[in-house]
Amino acid sequence: MTAALAEARAGRAGAGEAAGALRAFFAAHAEVDVWEQGRRVARLGGERSGFALSCDRERLVLHLWSENANLVRRVAAAEPAGGKLKLQCLRLGQSQPAAMVLAAGAATAPARRNREDLRAAVTAAVEQEWREWRCQPEAGSARSVWQRLLLRRQGRLLAVVAGEAGAGAGLEALAVALAWAAEVKRRRRDAVLEGVRLIVDPGAAAAIARVRPWLRRPAVECFALDRAAGLLEPLAAETGNTAPLLRRAPAPGGQDAGVETAAEAALLAEVRGICPQAVWETRPGGGRRISVYGLEVVRTAEGTASKGEFHFGCGREQSPLEDASRPLLHQLLREVARQRVAGQDRRSPYYAAQPERWLQHLLRRDLGCLDAQVDGRRAYSEVGMSEPGGRERVDLLGVDRGGRLLAIELKAEEDLAFPLQGLEYWRQVRRHQEAGDFARLGYFPGMALSPLPPRLWLVAPALRWHPRSDDITGWLAPEVPWARIGLNEEWRHSIQVVYRKDATHG
Repeated sequence: MTAALAEARAGRAGAGEAAGALRAFFAAHAEVDVWEQGRRVARLGGERSGFALSCDRERLVLHLWSENANLVRRVAAAEPAGGKLKLQCLRLGQSQPAAMVLAAGAATAPARRNREDLRAAVTAAVEQEWREWRCQPEAGSARSVWQRLLLRRQGRLLAVVAGEAGAGAGLEALAVALAWAAEVKRRRRDAVLEGVRLIVDPGAAAAIARVRPWLRRPAVECFALDRAAGLLEPLAAETGNTAPLLRRAPAPGGQDAGVETAAEAALLAEVRGICPQAVWETRPGGGRRISVYGLEVVRTAEGTASKGEFHFGCGREQSPLEDASRPLLHQLLREVARQRVAGQDRRSPYYAAQPERWLQHLLRRDLGCLDAQVDGRRAYSEVGMSEPGGRERVDLLGVDRGGRLLAIELKAEEDLAFPLQGLEYWRQVRRHQEAGDFARLGYFPGMALSPLPPRLWLVAPALRWHPRSDDITGWLAPEVPWARIGLNEEWRHSIQVVYRKDATHG
């Protein structure tokens, strides 16, 4: 073996080891801080951040980007150390490597002092604005980002929840408020719950307003806190008149019907040579992808500035597929094939990643395993029907043998807001049903769809339901025919329905 060949092989091996270390670190941490020369130069964690790997003369090239940074470094070595990943990197034009450190991003939850300040400001504003009510803060909420208060007046009660989470936390705030209201009703059976009030970010009120018409009474009201003035301003209930956008139904022909070119067919065959369970799918937002049990590993490149026809990677990785980077793709696929299999180590990053998409993949193949009355061959996954500020897609859209639509929301871990997330999807499905959009856009061809309201199915492993889920589903209006479906814990092997609880209506 020549010295040059030995050096090239050593370079490829080193690049593969560094790539594996980088992927493992990013998979393990939702927020990653990037440090150089003693200062933080970037934080990766938001939607506009990510990384890509490529090769240049047998050396691994790392590209990192976020809203405020764009870094390219050649990686000479990567070494995990004490919860961090230490890299030896070369900048363009440099001959000597310098240290770069990746560290788990610090928690951003509000500090205790901030929670105490919020609690004091909310209590003062409530006592000033709603003087006719006697205010009683809930002692247990001092440790939470959500502050709970109970207002009393002559045998009548108001359940109040306040928080300063961002605009995207509307349904979470509402879930906390409804659970608190249910607890108040149980505690004070001798009194009447007159209403539920939320003090939230104005942006969060929009999500609450969208689902509010489909909740039982008493009324839910939203207010914004003006800290400087100590005032509470009512937030309008208007949700706008913009109709949600429903995409045309994907073409029939099976899970690989989206393959459009010889290059795509060849790439799918290459991926299946390592991951036999890989499938070709249309992405909800446009474009196409190859996934393994719902985990995206390859996608068509987007944008005119994209490098190459395809990108590969899981999660935040968006590496361009080129001849030089193909070994990195194969390395990724081997790890996915090893880890993303039923019965493997639950702590493995590719096993644990995106469990709801894994469940979605299995159910789409045979939705009838949930109920014998379901047409198991007719199901659409990740149906895009976005609207300004709304949730983007329904996990699964199905139909029973009588033509009644099924809006199916999936969850793999505890989430108090789970039923409300499903309710928002159900609301959008109902709007499209009433407008006749499903037939017009090619959904469920050859089937006469029932005009009855869609059924809402909330599906999760039986041991992963939040203990207060009954409190939330109890608030859903009689017009919403919902069902809670609990699955066996080993659903990755074979799906079995362990229990089912239906609404007493619909």
